[in-house]
Amino acid sequence: MSAFTLFFVCNVFAEASTSRDSVMNLFVHDYRESNFLDSLSDLEKYDPSEMVRQDIDDVRSLRISMMNALEHDDIDSLKKLVEAAEAFEKSSSTIVIHDGEKLLLKYFLGDFESLCNLDFVSHYNNWYEHIYGAFHQALYNKMHEELKSGKLEEKLESIKNESDRNFAFIVLNGYFCNKEKTSALIEERKYKLKNRKQLEYLVDTYWRKDVLDSSRAASYSVGASYTVMLGNVSKKVDNAFGLYAGSGAIIDNYYLEFSINGHVGDNSVRDSLYFFNVGIEANFGYVFLNQKDTRFSGYLTTGVGVNTFSFKGDNSKEKKKSDWPTQVYPSFGGGFAFDFFPIGSFEKRAGLRFRAGVKNIFSGKTVHASGVRLYTSIEFVGSLGMHKSIKFDYPNTER
Repeated sequence: MSAFTLFFVCNVFAEASTSRDSVMNLFVHDYRESNFLDSLSDLEKYDPSEMVRQDIDDVRSLRISMMNALEHDDIDSLKKLVEAAEAFEKSSSTIVIHDGEKLLLKYFLGDFESLCNLDFVSHYNNWYEHIYGAFHQALYNKMHEELKSGKLEEKLESIKNESDRNFAFIVLNGYFCNKEKTSALIEERKYKLKNRKQLEYLVDTYWRKDVLDSSRAASYSVGASYTVMLGNVSKKVDNAFGLYAGSGAIIDNYYLEFSINGHVGDNSVRDSLYFFNVGIEANFGYVFLNQKDTRFSGYLTTGVGVNTFSFKGDNSKEKKKSDWPTQVYPSFGGGFAFDFFPIGSFEKRAGLRFRAGVKNIFSGKTVHASGVRLYTSIEFVGSLGMHKSIKFDYPNTER
């Protein structure tokens, strides 16, 4: 069927009043040099694989010819070629002009009515298509030139309806601007887009606007800690240094942090071994103060604590771990954290965290005592600000 389509196109060009420039000569040359079929009986005997190859050749010829017509501003020839391509697509499963290209071609063919038609635009506005090739690049470059030179908006002035005119302008701009820039254009012209359905389509397709939300952030910290034992456990376990690391998020000033912390110290039950305690916990709290260089929060803690013994020097008599008891217990408590950020701003900042709090400790199986522990830490802290999306504020327009 492609042969008949191309035969039809050549006849159209032969009857055209315009002279055949190099563009048309190229197209006709491609047609005459190809092994096209002359009758339906030949088509029925044609090898299917050869038909596929021929379709590809036909598509290539059409796209090359459209590219040359576009580059030479030969709009009459371009229009005929587009008609031929559309006829070809109806008789073949091969795509000649992709959806996004069809929309852009409407501009160069002067069919502004289609560019204002919401049904047409919503169907063919595939600005996210990844298409390659000389014709697509030429079409893209030509449209970009029209946009940068101001010709695009100048030509669209022929559209009498203000809403239609701005709708078409934003749609065409959408092929060359990211969503943030297109969103700014929608915001700028929203009062001119009096057709509510057109405006809703633009918002649904392009709108993306967000701002930094100071009440939201992700943070991480790591540093050194010092633990003071209180209660019966203080008689069996010495105060000790340790590590504290945490990672969490702040959402609307509510604070959630997952932490791991541990300390190692001497004990009086097995003085040839160290007493080792580790906690895996979650801190739930609230940020009471949040400024550019400071942040203060308080929290409650819950989690799991584990304590046992660990090697202390080269004591062979204590290297048999099988007789080392282990205590697993629920951990709970509370504390506060003060962050000082000398580096950065709300979006990205870094500094020091000063933390203090109190938690329980159960160690009945290990040192036969329990109590509470006061802890302090100095940590390096980093904080990344989060953004929140802004909903589009619709003006009072017609629906």
